Amino acid sequence: MKETSSINYSKVIKSLYIIGALFIITYIITLSINLSQESATKAGSIGDALGGLANPFIGILGVIATFLAFWVQFEANERQRNDIKQERFESKFYELLRLHKENVNEIEIPAAGLKGRPCFEFFLKEFYGLHSIVEIVNIREGNNDLSEKEDTIERAFDLFFYGITNQATSKYSNWKEQQYDGNTQLIFEKDSHQI
Repeated sequence: MKETSSINYSKVIKSLYIIGALFIITYIITLSINLSQESATKAGSIGDALGGLANPFIGILGVIATFLAFWVQFEANERQRNDIKQERFESKFYELLRLHKENVNEIEIPAAGLKGRPCFEFFLKEFYGLHSIVEIVNIREGNNDLSEKEDTIERAFDLFFYGITNQATSKYSNWKEQQYDGNTQLIFEKDSHQI
């Protein structure tokens, strides 16, 4: 997964560890020095001055560390949100694939003795047959222009999907009554009965 931030967190964390280690070392060194009352008073005022100067930097470091913690959490939430989106998509996609596979396996053409995937080969052959018939009818009716050729697939699909006796394809029903040569009539009647 891509890093969306240009901040190198490992360098920032190492820097914070080094600064913290320096403060701890300084504190340990000051505890080990034996000071008299007078030198302790001077050291106390020096310590107060150093503390006054160091506190804003320590506060700023605390704010930066808090910001970095929130930023890391924000990025983690974004990654989690994207992962959940991806999981939802994959879950839906594979569920749809499973349903499609079940639908394919349930398709049956009892007259041809076919079930499942082989039905699609049968459908394709039937569609090609209908397409050939529509082309023959178009040629015999003198409809040879480009728009009719483009419409041939749509007509063939209408016949394939709805059949010749359906109201949606009633415009093709006059084809049965027209006289064509024996082969076309035989193919057309055979395909229209299978639909």
